[in-house]
Amino acid sequence: MKYVVLFSFFLLLPFCVKAQTDGAYIRAFPQEFTIRPYFYYKFTSLETDIKGKEQMSYMPNIPVGVGIGFTYKNYALNLAYAPPFFRDKEKGKTQYYDLQYHYYSRKYLFDLFFQDYKGFYSDYDKVKKLYPSYPDMHIIQYGATGQYVFNHRKFSYRAAFYNNEKQVRSASSFQVGGGFYYNKLYTEETAILAGRDRFRNYQLSITGGYVYTWVFKKDYFFTFGLTGGINLGLENIRYSGEQLEVTPNLFPRVAGGYNGDDWALSFNFVMNQVYVTRSGDMNVIFNTARMNLCYVRRLNWSPGILKKNRFLNR
Repeated sequence: MKYVVLFSFFLLLPFCVKAQTDGAYIRAFPQEFTIRPYFYYKFTSLETDIKGKEQMSYMPNIPVGVGIGFTYKNYALNLAYAPPFFRDKEKGKTQYYDLQYHYYSRKYLFDLFFQDYKGFYSDYDKVKKLYPSYPDMHIIQYGATGQYVFNHRKFSYRAAFYNNEKQVRSASSFQVGGGFYYNKLYTEETAILAGRDRFRNYQLSITGGYVYTWVFKKDYFFTFGLTGGINLGLENIRYSGEQLEVTPNLFPRVAGGYNGDDWALSFNFVMNQVYVTRSGDMNVIFNTARMNLCYVRRLNWSPGILKKNRFLNR
């Protein structure tokens, strides 16, 4: 897309699972209304490791985006825009649609992916003095994952990634879950897969992991989580038929910053690394990631139209 505008309205309350928390570890903020200006960058990239060839990484040419969000109680409205002039013209053109939704409730976290990218570039060629581009390379990925958080009474994903509550003391949790993916890669002219020009597969995954938030100097925090899993995939490679594969996947999450009583400044990074094929002579990896830098201002005031809405205040 030449111009990318993201408009999202998330009704969080109906999906929240009510659960008691330990007040010594998690504290809610009294303010009901917040404003969140932010920068973001997201992408889906490709890595190949083919026997007898150099390992290659292919990246889309995606601009950094800016946005603003509003939250009233557990309802959120986000507006975002990726200005095309932030794009590096030397790296070719990328047409894309990218929807990533990461939802954190008390006991569960869910991730939804819908990516459609066409047009990539690889590492800078010092001899030719340019970035090699692959305008015919096309990647599609759909997926959904879910995790159950065992220590949800003491550990808060919301404090780390939404900043709408506070992790008062350091805490950690194990988690377990699963998901599914549909992956497709094809090219019109560039045969990058050991002479093949396309493949697709379907994967089911079983995952488990661990997450820890370190709280220091009262209002500062750093969160790191890592989920790993095994994917069982049915793969269809053109000219090679179908085959069943077992492949790994990794899902790191990082967040950190300042989370005070009236305002917060934080960053977060989420990346999903899926081995879409791992045969004897070829590894192909899809990396889907999103990074945010966000300022949160909590206000004791909120628009009167929101207070009068019965649906929002039920």
